[in-house]
Amino acid sequence: MRTQDQLTSHHSEAFVVTCMDFRLIDDSVRFLDKKGFNNNYDEFILAGASLGFTQTKYPEWGVTLLNHMSIGKELHHFRYF
Repeated sequence: MRTQDQLTSHHSEAFVVTCMDFRLIDDSVRFLDKKGFNNNYDEFILAGASLGFTQTKYPEWGVTLLNHMSIGKELHHFRYF
């Protein structure tokens, strides 16, 4: 699988929300590589991933995620999220 040129690329294929748990990082990267997104995605790392986004104790986490998605889409034009 070919990695995109990190010096010239300005687009990513996907926006990915992952958990910050150190035990899951390698597995997440392997999964994304296997799906063809090798170094070709914007990643937002959040405690609990989607659970962190939907919880209500810290509502600013969801706002932060949505803001990051908006900025990432504008800058990197990803297709999948």
